[in-house]
Amino acid sequence: MRFDLHCHPSLKTWLFNQNLDSTHIPFKTAFIYLQVDCNTITAGKMDRMLVSHYLPEARIVQDSKILQVIRKNFNFIIQDVIEKVEKPQGNEPFRQTMDIIDHFEREVVKVDNRGKMYCVF
Repeated sequence: MRFDLHCHPSLKTWLFNQNLDSTHIPFKTAFIYLQVDCNTITAGKMDRMLVSHYLPEARIVQDSKILQVIRKNFNFIIQDVIEKVEKPQGNEPFRQTMDIIDHFEREVVKVDNRGKMYCVF
């Protein structure tokens, strides 16, 4: 039995609308590349995983020079991503994290409904 004790597939399925059942070609950066999908799970012979759910902090938009440039010049490209970054008012971060978990669970159900039972998180 093999365990992956820490992975983040929920972040990129939610933030970038990536699909667990697709093969993802690696880029030089892991910024948008989904590293954990059904194919990599099968190739790595993973039996179990502990999936970490991560809400990008509000400051990432302010602190990232790359995101600032993209937002200034190509806001239409990343507006969906910016909308999903932490909104630090009241209990909003908790609700947003629950949205991430719910979205990921729907992705897992879609994969299971396609008969990919080996990919149950």
